[in-house]
Amino acid sequence: MRNGYTLIELMVVVAIVAILTTLAIPQYQDYAVRAKLGEGLQALAVGRNALAEHVLAEGAFPPDGYDGMDSAATDYMAGLEYHRVGSGGVLSVRVRNTGSEADDKYFSLVGEVLAGAIVWRCRPGDAVGGDSRAVPARYLPGPCRRGEKGGIPGENG
Repeated sequence: MRNGYTLIELMVVVAIVAILTTLAIPQYQDYAVRAKLGEGLQALAVGRNALAEHVLAEGAFPPDGYDGMDSAATDYMAGLEYHRVGSGGVLSVRVRNTGSEADDKYFSLVGEVLAGAIVWRCRPGDAVGGDSRAVPARYLPGPCRRGEKGGIPGENG
């Protein structure tokens, strides 16, 4: 009786590991970029709260150039941008330093007042650039990929 594995058995194991690695690495890279974009959701939450306070005080979204938000840049976000669109507002964040195709692209919270409450939707892109400036959907944080209203917990106000 012989102990050990045959060359064929070892080659099968190596092939299985190679296949699993080939599938896992791209998924992990997308996950790492999504984790970095989570920082953008936090920045959007701060801006969203400032806009909500303005809407509650004034009854409407502020005009372009509103400076009532902290828009400091972070490691992965170049700061917040705000544009008034119709009776609502679009609060966008530009992605940077992720090492992916998401760099220099945007994702946003779109707010509108419905029945006395502010409803926020998360979406790729910004208010002015169209699809060419949109973060690819696979990199968006979970609530934005699923198209949930709010984009982040506590979507109203």
